Parts: sequence; C-alpha cells; structure tokens
Amino acid sequence: MQLSDNKAAILTYFTFTTARLRLEPIDSSSIELLAKLYGCSKTMQYIADPLSFSKIEKMMSDIMYKQQRQHYDTLLLRIKHKDNETDFGIGGMPYLNLTNKEAEVGVMLLPLAQGKGLAVEVVKALVNMLKQLDVNTIYMNIDPDNKAAIIGATKAGFAVSSDPSRYVFQ
Repeated sequence: MQLSDNKAAILTYFTFTTARLRLEPIDSSSIELLAKLYGCSKTMQYIADPLSFSKIEKMMSDIMYKQQRQHYDTLLLRIKHKDNETDFGIGGMPYLNLTNKEAEVGVMLLPLAQGKGLAVEVVKALVNMLKQLDVNTIYMNIDPDNKAAIIGATKAGFAVSSDPSRYVFQ
C-alpha cells in the first residue's frame, strides 16, 4: 500500500481498533492526556525529566502545525479503551519516513494502564500496519534499565541490536 502519495489518507489509515483498544491521531483535545503523560515522573522515568505544561503546549502546537500541513515525520496516536473511551496513553511513530521505509515505534501509558499487555498490543498492531505500508525498518529506542519495556518489545517481536538501547523488529 502506498500512502506517501496520498498524505491526507495517513490520519485515516492510522485510526483503528485492536481487540481492546481504539487508536486515533492526537488532536487539540489531547492536551490534557499529553500533560498527564509528559508531566508524570513515573511515566517519564526512562525517557527524560517531566515536561512543564508550557513545553507540552509547544510540542502539541508543533504536532498540530505539521498535521495541518500533512507533514508526518512524527505521528502520535491517542490510545483509548475500545468501548468506554477511557484514555490509556499514546503510541505511534516518533519517527516516520515512508519514503525510506523506516519507522520508530513507541508507547507511553498512564500508570493505570501499565502491566496489562496494552503496550504489546499497540506495538504489534503498529508493526502490522507499517508492514502493510512496506516499511522494512522498524525499531524502538528503549533505556536499557527499562526492563518492562524490554520484555514488551521482545514479546512484540523485537530484538536488541548492537546498540543496547535500540531494538529492531525481526
């Protein structure tokens, strides 16, 4: 499937459901969810220091600007419960290059959604969707101390590369 020629279709393509979840591109209503994720020291433990609300607003503004211009080098998806719309977190591609057939995938879940296999479910679905787009290099960047993420990546079919913080889909 070729979406690089029809950039408007990317947002529609990446709106989908899994067995338990609904994923859709973030929009301006996602700011509260992003603040909960990026402002939480537990969620950000292996990523960076928690962000201030003004930095989260700037990040959101940048994402919305790119979406309006159909520039998708990053695509973040809101993860919700499929039936009751409860927010669980975000997932998606912090780096997406459909021309070079390369993508980084990742998931950030609110503490209430962690430890339930949701991240593995999201990553497997993203990999399947990216494979349908003929993306042949799919990887995750994971802090070597983040044992839960390493276990999840392995369950989703990723293996550590020569760089101990990079996991590549096999």
